Amino acid sequence: MDADEYTALGGRLDMAQIDGWYGRFEDIEIDPTFLCLTDLYAAAAPLVPADWTVVDLGGYVGVQAGLFAGRYVDVDCYDLGGADYTPPRRYRAGNAVHVVSDIASWLGANPRLPRRTLLLMSGVPRYERFMDGLRARGGDWAVWYPGQPAEGHGPLGSAIAAVRRDA
Repeated sequence: MDADEYTALGGRLDMAQIDGWYGRFEDIEIDPTFLCLTDLYAAAAPLVPADWTVVDLGGYVGVQAGLFAGRYVDVDCYDLGGADYTPPRRYRAGNAVHVVSDIASWLGANPRLPRRTLLLMSGVPRYERFMDGLRARGGDWAVWYPGQPAEGHGPLGSAIAAVRRDA
């Protein structure tokens, strides 16, 4: 999905800001031709009530926060790199919180989530290693992985997983 398609879907991200990021930070993987998999979230985001928290497992820079009206938590381990590693610049939004953690550690530390919390995961390498834990935990969650069928659990997670990703 490119910037024009995203805008047509009603995206609320400031495209000028995204263009500015890409010009300033060469290491960030976002520009008008790649919006950090927001195409997977754009059609489903309107289903998430404004009083819910979205926890994005592996959210990278957290740019998906711009899609959600409620609280957005980006769980990502990129800041855990070695001394020579420069972490990516984070998307700053009033509804966003960034948590530096690998997914397995975060899930282990948060075995029971508050009601009205939706876990999302998309495009995480080797995502299969987390699936048994997600299936066992209950709650609302949805997983999208490019080239694989979406999977969801709970009323909201199942509804989101059923949304056409190419809508």
